[in-house]
Amino acid sequence: MRISLEALTSHVATLAALEGVEPRSLTGDEAVAWLRASGQVVQSANAIIAALTARITDLSSGEDRTHRFARAKGFPDVGSLVSEVAQVPRADAGRFVTLGQAMSDADAGSSDALTLGGPLEDGTPGAADEELPLFAHLAQAVARGFSAEKAAVIGSTLKLMNGATAEIERSLLERARKRSVSQVRVMCRAEFERVDHDGYLAHLRSLRKDRFVKFWDCDNGLVGFNGRLDAIDAIPLRAWVEDTVRDGMRNQRDVHPSERLEAGQLAADALADLAVHRMGCQDGPKSAQTTVVIHASAKDVVEGKGAAYCHGYAGPICLEMLSQLAFGAEVAPAVTGDGGLALFLGRSTRFFTPAQRLAIALRDRGCARCGAPVARCDVHHIRFWSQHGPTDVDNGVLLCSGCHHRLHDFGWEIEVVAGQVWFIPPAAFDPSRERIPACATRLEPELV
Repeated sequence: MRISLEALTSHVATLAALEGVEPRSLTGDEAVAWLRASGQVVQSANAIIAALTARITDLSSGEDRTHRFARAKGFPDVGSLVSEVAQVPRADAGRFVTLGQAMSDADAGSSDALTLGGPLEDGTPGAADEELPLFAHLAQAVARGFSAEKAAVIGSTLKLMNGATAEIERSLLERARKRSVSQVRVMCRAEFERVDHDGYLAHLRSLRKDRFVKFWDCDNGLVGFNGRLDAIDAIPLRAWVEDTVRDGMRNQRDVHPSERLEAGQLAADALADLAVHRMGCQDGPKSAQTTVVIHASAKDVVEGKGAAYCHGYAGPICLEMLSQLAFGAEVAPAVTGDGGLALFLGRSTRFFTPAQRLAIALRDRGCARCGAPVARCDVHHIRFWSQHGPTDVDNGVLLCSGCHHRLHDFGWEIEVVAGQVWFIPPAAFDPSRERIPACATRLEPELV
């Protein structure tokens, strides 16, 4: 593996024009452009850090612990060394370790040493007909400015996936370029399930052994805690807490601002209430009623194998696991036909009717504009109730509070055509007023 500074040098040279500029003199668009250029420098530097991390990882491997480089330098692992020496957060150091391993694997599988940092721009993968080993396109993309965080997600997915190919790698890279990190996670998990369903199922089941919750006493008298849960435990808990927070935020709209609780405080109170109810009632808490929507096709349900999607988990969950969740408490399976129409909907108590809210949540999968979780959204009339708009599914859309206000404040229009939500921008935003699909529609290729 050879390191090239061509990309880094080019990006740094671009910033030379910023010398002596007063930031307050820049327009918003100019500031964004320079921010983008600065980000390219950071990403190119990240590629070098990842390559050097790969070498440190190699030196720190082996059965003889006394000769492991990271330990010899006084660090428990490579991630801790990289975090301390490169002055990056521990989570970022972990991503550099993942990327470094991918680069080493790509270098080992190539007949010629890979050169990191070539002339291509914006993290574009190499030519489609270029024969490179698995992870080589990923390594080259990072060297040319592709997001290290997105690359770590893709790299870890490819390592877990049986049947991963360079073609799949290139496809994930290309689709990830214009998506957020959270959207890339969903995309990668969906691709993992599509290519290797049995492997994905085994992976989800293996995560359960890594669950934990830890408490500790803080110096100021508070009690801190953190932890991780597998999907089966996290989905109902997350849905219940977020629904409780959402209801709490709504119920204090008329409370004086000085007495209102923040979302984090409401979430803490919800967990405390859950424990108190459990301690005082053998049947567990009954006051918190929520619904988890499980979205699966009728064909997959009949066959008992396939992918399902549910609010509260970023990615597909295997149908084989739903027996652990689907009829435990307040869970509503939502089986859909080939056209995506709801054949069965559970019950809940929300705006519109219970079935209508579930149907709209199933269609929009969160805020239709930005993709925020269902628990943070309300169903809103597209044509206002005050303007004689009907309360039906085709006149309802799921929006978070921020998007709801932005759409109305700036004159956006919404329409539902054949079960798909579309946003029509104001002329000031787009003179042609070309329709923009809802978030769920934009992500549809990654969810199939």
